[in-house]
Amino acid sequence: MNEISSLRVQARIRSCLDLILELEDTLTELPQGNNFLQDFEQLKKATQNLQLQNAKEEDARRIENATTLLLKELQFPLSLSKNPSQIPY
Repeated sequence: MNEISSLRVQARIRSCLDLILELEDTLTELPQGNNFLQDFEQLKKATQNLQLQNAKEEDARRIENATTLLLKELQFPLSLSKNPSQIPY
């Protein structure tokens, strides 16, 4: 994989992780949302030290697919949120 392709893969993965982290405030407004706080803290710590230089196209696809599934799972609960304008998708 050339350097430009590698940078694109890294950017795609970071974009997915950033999108998930943006959901934190919205999710905590849900009835069971506080259950996710510890998970978000762990994800934040992990992304700060994340090294993506060796990430491959299949890694990016897998993370993109997982992010899409997560957003689909959260679509209904988030639609009931008090402040749906905060939903970042």
